[in-house]
Amino acid sequence: MSFDLRIKNADLSIINGKLEKVTGSDKLIQDILKIIYTDAGTNPFNPWYGSYFNKSIVGSNFDSEMIVKISQNQLQNTLDMLKKIQQLQVSSLQTVTPDEQIASIVDISVNRSKVEPRLFDVIIKVLTRALTPVNVNFSINI
Repeated sequence: MSFDLRIKNADLSIINGKLEKVTGSDKLIQDILKIIYTDAGTNPFNPWYGSYFNKSIVGSNFDSEMIVKISQNQLQNTLDMLKKIQQLQVSSLQTVTPDEQIASIVDISVNRSKVEPRLFDVIIKVLTRALTPVNVNFSINI
């Protein structure tokens, strides 16, 4: 079983003086959020890692429908990259459980608030290789 350190409120989680670990589908959720919130090109050791999601929304002059389509496309590309990373980990004999791997992307929903146009709600639905559905929900205010 693989693990990562749990991140809560953009910081490492410590319980009883020890760093908390995250495994299984909770690790998958954290991996999805981590790659989406990392702007592509900002990691100097892995400049290919990350997402163009924020850049596709911020300062855009397109109408809401076009921004939603672009955002969904960027999220799809990011999740496809995460799947490739997971496949590379497995092929290099790293331990990655089926609960930590994306088998398929079921749905990506991006909704722009009608009341606050800078607020977007995102719902990502994936199926793990263990055939467990996983939902990742977050809001982003630009």
